[in-house]
Amino acid sequence: LVMPLNGQILTGPFTVRVAAADHIGIATVLVTITRGPGPGWSATTITLAAAQLNATSGYYELEVEPAVLGDGLYRAEAFAYDLALVEQAALDIEFVIDTQPPVLEVSAPQALAEVRGLYTIVASATDSSAVTLEYKIDNGGWQPLDSIWATTAVADGAHTVTVRAVDVAGHRTEERIRVSVNNHPPYLQLVAPVGHELLGGALVLQSACSDANGVERVVYTVNY
Repeated sequence: LVMPLNGQILTGPFTVRVAAADHIGIATVLVTITRGPGPGWSATTITLAAAQLNATSGYYELEVEPAVLGDGLYRAEAFAYDLALVEQAALDIEFVIDTQPPVLEVSAPQALAEVRGLYTIVASATDSSAVTLEYKIDNGGWQPLDSIWATTAVADGAHTVTVRAVDVAGHRTEERIRVSVNNHPPYLQLVAPVGHELLGGALVLQSACSDANGVERVVYTVNY
């Protein structure tokens, strides 16, 4: 078996190539492709077909369309028969078909969540090949998913958390979540009355208050 290579990641149509020769001639070359998963193979043969000799390349070849097989781990085996029908099997190889992007699920944060302090972003992904999970805040650089987000490094207010999953074939899936960072209390200043002011009649209390995430309410307490 010349192609595909053992452990190769295939993302599109590919050719199985087999080198075979015999002093009395080759009658046929058969190729089997079996779906995984690795140890304890189910031995369910997906493809059993005769490879045709390509006079240009000199190999027996079988064209394979990944869409017919689907993404996943596979094992290929080749068997050559000479004109006396004596069989010779080639060493089998394993390969991965990966034509689809990962399926990404972000558990935390949820949309419009309020976050503070050290925050752990939680996500998972599934794919036919290995997946790398990363995140970034707004337009910042990508960070490994297992690194903790120090929310104090950004200003209070609205921010965008982007999580992405990238498989070894380069396919990627991204999800963006808007959150509110809230690490600081609101700004509050009592404007009226001023200290030691002599008051009479109706008492009017005024204050200046602001917060990056908005102010829900202001509560006044008067002691006398």
